[in-house]
Amino acid sequence: SIHSRYPIIEDVSVFHEFKCVGAVIELPKKNLIAFYSIWLPYGGEIWAAGTRDGKTVEELLAACDVSRSDLSVILETITQRLGEAGHADIPIIIAGDFNSMSHQDYTKQMQPEYGYVIDWPTSHVMTDAGFRDTYREANTEVNRMRDRTWTPRFPEQQQDRIDFIYINGDDWLVESATVVDQHPDGFPSDHAAVVVHLAN
Repeated sequence: SIHSRYPIIEDVSVFHEFKCVGAVIELPKKNLIAFYSIWLPYGGEIWAAGTRDGKTVEELLAACDVSRSDLSVILETITQRLGEAGHADIPIIIAGDFNSMSHQDYTKQMQPEYGYVIDWPTSHVMTDAGFRDTYREANTEVNRMRDRTWTPRFPEQQQDRIDFIYINGDDWLVESATVVDQHPDGFPSDHAAVVVHLAN
């Protein structure tokens, strides 16, 4: 879902209702932005304890391939929908649970922490289309535990960054980006929250 302090002027949702909801939002200076909240599926369990034991890179990639394919269609239909609505040139934020990791995390340098070097294609769908990973832009040094959004509730599982906030274009400054995974009354989700402050 999308909760906005600013007026939502148009529903621009695409794809399947559960997987993608979108809105055109009017910001204080009367400029518009398109915001999409998405959920992507996964094709195999690779986070529970022991589920990566002995798996090859190809097997891990296969588990996340459905997220890549759904995201490719979502991104294409977002572009089409905004064009039809006369909003082809407004900035776009795409945020949510991608159920896949980032190629910017599983690098050669970070192999001791992750155990693999993997060029995850789901995150490439976004960066190849000109979108910026706001969290990684603000936190250029990869730290598996600090960065992880899956999962504060199950510390015995694989700890990974699978929730993202992407924005396209170069007009927005990422002032800060943090992961929130604690609350005095008990954290309400199995995913940590990603909070990003943007300025234009």
